[in-house]
Amino acid sequence: METEFVGREAEIKRLNRIEASRKAEFVAVYGRRRVGKTYMIQQHFEGRFAFAASGIIDGTKEEELFAFTTALVKAGHTGGNPRTWLEAFEMLKETLEPQLGAGRCVIYIDELPCFDTPRSGFIRALGHFWNTWASLHRQVILIVCGSATSWMVENIINEHGGLHNRITQSIYLRPFDLHEVERYLASRGMAWPRQTVLEAYMILGGIPYYLSLLNPSESLPQNIDRLYFGPNAELSHEYKRLYASLFRSPEQYIKIVETLAKHKQGLTRSDLARLIKVPSSGSLSHQLDNLVSCDIVRSYVTKTKGRIKSNDAYYQL
Repeated sequence: METEFVGREAEIKRLNRIEASRKAEFVAVYGRRRVGKTYMIQQHFEGRFAFAASGIIDGTKEEELFAFTTALVKAGHTGGNPRTWLEAFEMLKETLEPQLGAGRCVIYIDELPCFDTPRSGFIRALGHFWNTWASLHRQVILIVCGSATSWMVENIINEHGGLHNRITQSIYLRPFDLHEVERYLASRGMAWPRQTVLEAYMILGGIPYYLSLLNPSESLPQNIDRLYFGPNAELSHEYKRLYASLFRSPEQYIKIVETLAKHKQGLTRSDLARLIKVPSSGSLSHQLDNLVSCDIVRSYVTKTKGRIKSNDAYYQL
């Protein structure tokens, strides 16, 4: 069933402003798995990509280069196959240069973190491509997208190498709020009572993909039973898949989340470190910051005797 495009009004306005700008744009779109990044970009730029490629989850360097080369061929490349990422981006320049005209040249690279396999040189090649070619052509809009939120922040948005301060726009896509969930469900034929909408939101969150799996002909309990507990239930393995897609080493993140789940009011970093038996160090702070940036954990401070204890924040699911 075809549904209306719900929500993302602010993000769409930003994309419109980016298109209307008279300069080269380097746009980073990030947010957790299943939140609708790819759908939003594809809907907005439907049929207008000069080049579009998507990384392969857990792919090798050879597999990632193959995916990129296949996209090059679709964009008009007729030469050989690249052996390195520097060669791949050089071929992308050669393919797109004859197509540069008065209109926008939209380059879209989805699942960007997948391309950055160990010792591949992908980030250096991407930085070289932007610095020496793409940034010099005001027609170019380079859009990179990724679900590994912490990787996107560290390696693209806050990168200190060749891409330092090169991002012109960053768009963080958050889950739907409760009102958007109600609108989305109604667009799919589920004009449920607000109590039921609230229960769906509490179970599935504001994640469009999860909400899209709900069947209007079933009650909410029937849907949840089918999605989580039925034979070959579609979301029965989503928990581990989610953390594996967000973080390169997910085990410690899962341990943090499972510990926080046992403490409704939240825990300070020092209490959390004691419970999971790790040092209360910068490494733990970094992991907590990543969980906050992925909308899995929130942090808040308390006030004692009129003073805010900013150095002893609580972390809560």
